[in-house]
Amino acid sequence: MHDQTSSPQTVRLAQDACFAVDMCPCGTLTLHVGAFSLRLEPEAFAGLLDLLGLASSRRQMLLPGAAGQVQGATHAALWAASTGDRRGKA
Repeated sequence: MHDQTSSPQTVRLAQDACFAVDMCPCGTLTLHVGAFSLRLEPEAFAGLLDLLGLASSRRQMLLPGAAGQVQGATHAALWAASTGDRRGKA
């Protein structure tokens, strides 16, 4: 990773009203959220994308009227099912 100063070779990969993602020549990605910036190695950025995708899927399962929602399922039960949590099972 290079130092924290802005580089003229930094490329803006994407931007919308709330977020932006830049990539520096060394491959480090910077996620900008308002005044907050988070620098991530490519592997960490990919992991964050996976985590956000999982969170989005779980959120959809918990929304009222979600397609395929199990009637009477609790948040804990949905979490256990989606993570393969076997605690308390014989």
